Amino acid sequence: EGADLTLVGNGNVENEVDPDDYNPKPTMDYVEDIWMRLARRIPAVADGEFFTGYAGLYTSTPDMHPVVDKVDGVEGLYVCTGFSGHGFKLSPAVGICMAEMVLDGAARTVDLTPLRLSRFAEAVTGAETGDPALGTAHRLRASLTETHVTAQHCLDLIAAFKRDATTPRTDDWADLMGYCDVSANPVGRYLLDLHGEAVSDYPASDALCSALQVLNHLQDCQDDYRSLDRVYLPGDWLAAAGLGVEALDAARCAPGLRQVLDRCLDGVEDLLVEARGLPGRLRNPRLAMESAVILRLAERLTLRLRRGDPLAARVALGRLDFLLCGLGGVGGVLLQRALGGNRSRQPARQGP
Repeated sequence: EGADLTLVGNGNVENEVDPDDYNPKPTMDYVEDIWMRLARRIPAVADGEFFTGYAGLYTSTPDMHPVVDKVDGVEGLYVCTGFSGHGFKLSPAVGICMAEMVLDGAARTVDLTPLRLSRFAEAVTGAETGDPALGTAHRLRASLTETHVTAQHCLDLIAAFKRDATTPRTDDWADLMGYCDVSANPVGRYLLDLHGEAVSDYPASDALCSALQVLNHLQDCQDDYRSLDRVYLPGDWLAAAGLGVEALDAARCAPGLRQVLDRCLDGVEDLLVEARGLPGRLRNPRLAMESAVILRLAERLTLRLRRGDPLAARVALGRLDFLLCGLGGVGGVLLQRALGGNRSRQPARQGP
C-alpha cells in the first residue's frame, strides 16, 4: 500500500450488525490479533506502527449462499444478491447464467436451482429437507414443531424481505400497516406463541410491534432513502403536503415534511394506546416486564421524534432513557402483579 505501508485484511469475522448503524473501524482486539498473525510470518512487522483501518460489510443470506432467481409476482424482476465477499470473482459466470435466465427462462450453463429464492420458505415448511446448507432453517423447523409454533411467522418475514426488494415506496398508512404486519408483527406473535400466551393477545402485540417499526422508519427516513431508495412514509400524505420523496434529501425537515412525520407519530400514539394493555395480559412475568419496558421506550422515543428533526441529526434514546424506562417498566409490572392486577388465562397456541 504505497512505499511504506502494508495493507492487511481478514474476512473471517462474522458478526451480525445493523447495516445502518455499525462501527466502520476495526477494534483494537482485532488489530492486535491480525498484527500477531502477520508478525509470525514477517517478523519485522512486529516493530511497526498501526496507521489506520476500516471495516466493511458482507451481504450474506442465512445459508451463506447467494440468491439468483426471478421474483414471483413482479414481471421482469430478477435478483442476484447475497454473495458475501466473493461475488466479484463469480460475476462473469453469474452474468452468463442471469442472461440465460432472462432470455430463455432458465440458466443452462449452470443449474441455479439450489440458489432459488424460495429455498428458505421450503426449508422452514419442510418442503425441502436435504440441503445441509439450509441447516439453520431445518433446525428452526424442528424447533417450531417441538414448541407447537406455526411456521407462518417465518413465512411472513420472508414475504417482507421480498417486498423490500420489489416495493420501495408506501402508498398510504394502510399500506404501511400491511407491511408492518409481515415485517414486524410476526416477531411479537412468535414470542407470544413460544411463551404459551393467548392468540387473543395478538392485537396488542401487533400494535406495539407496528409502532416500533414506524418509529424506526422515522429515525432512519433519510438514510433509507439515500442508501436504499426506500421510503416508508405514506405517499398520499407526502402528496397532500405538496412534496415528493426528494424532500428527504434536505438538510432539515421542510414544514410540509414535518407535518407528514407528525401524522405518522399520531398513528404511532394510537397504536401505543392499543398496546398499553399488553403487559397486564401476559402470563409470563419476564415477557410482561420486557413488553412494559419496550412500551415505555417507544413512548419516550415518540416524544423525542416530536421535538427532533431526523434529517438534521439522528434522533435516538440515551443510556439514561433506557435506565429509566427499564426501572419504570419492571417496577410497574411487579406492582401491578403484587396488587393482583394481571389476568390469568389459559393459553391458546397455534400448531405448525
